Amino acid sequence: MFRPYGRNEMTTAARLLKRSLVTELGINKPVYTAAEKEPILMCNFKTFVGGEEVSKGLFAESGGAKITCFYRPDIAHGDRLELLSKDGETVISSWDIVTPPDNIEQRDFWLQFNVRLVT
Repeated sequence: MFRPYGRNEMTTAARLLKRSLVTELGINKPVYTAAEKEPILMCNFKTFVGGEEVSKGLFAESGGAKITCFYRPDIAHGDRLELLSKDGETVISSWDIVTPPDNIEQRDFWLQFNVRLVT
């Protein structure tokens, strides 16, 4: 059985925010609300080398990370994670899920996905 790297180090607390679309003046805007069941999840958070980019004339840093956590069927592409400090209440940073979560070997045990820093 495959065991992902970092499976023994799930010490990072994150809050899952579910995405929903609200139409205002004919424009769909994403709205993020806390997940109904167990909004806090423990995961392994490994960043990878980001870079600097110019987007719409603004200078921005682009960062990314790979998340490994236990399987949860409610995690989906487009949702948002907020990394929490050690007290479990203060938000350190927000990350968007950019890849569809990978249910490793379809065993409903491990989940891996990539996230991008929200600037």
